[in-house]
Amino acid sequence: MPVRAVIFDLGGVVIGSPLHAIAAYERELGLDPNAVNHTVVRSGPTGAWSRLERGELELEEFYPLFESDCRTLGVVIDAREMMRRVAEIAVPRPAMLEAIRRLRAGGLRVAALTNNWITEDAGTGALRAVFDVFVESIAVGLRKPDPRIYGSCAASST
Repeated sequence: MPVRAVIFDLGGVVIGSPLHAIAAYERELGLDPNAVNHTVVRSGPTGAWSRLERGELELEEFYPLFESDCRTLGVVIDAREMMRRVAEIAVPRPAMLEAIRRLRAGGLRVAALTNNWITEDAGTGALRAVFDVFVESIAVGLRKPDPRIYGSCAASST
C-alpha cells in the first residue's frame, strides 16, 4: 500500500517539546525526574491534566486542580509557572515546517494530531494552515493515547 499521508504530533516534533520545559522546571525545583509526568499518569483520565487536554478545563481552573493532583503524590509545583514555561518553548521548528511543506508539495496529505489545551493566544491553532487535517484533543474531547482519537484523523480527511 503506497503512503498517502503523514501524521505529525506537534509538541516535541513540529514545535518545541513541553517535556523539555517541564524537565527543566523539575530540575530547578529539585524534583525527581518525571515527577510531573508520573502525576499525569497516576491521576488518570479524571486528573486535571487529562481534563485540560480534553477541553473540560480552562487554564485558570486547571492550575489549582493540577497542583492538588501533584500534592497528592508529594510533588509541589506552581502550575501557572510551569505552563508559562511550556508556552514559551512551544515555537515552531523551521526545519519541520519546511519538511511539511515539501511533503505537501510532493502530493502527500499531512495531518496534525495533538493533545493541547485552550490558550489565550492563537496557540497551536496558528499552525492549522500548515496541515491538510488538524485534530486537537480539545476539539474532539479525546486525548492520546486513547485509540479513538486516531479515528478523528480519518474522519477529518474525508
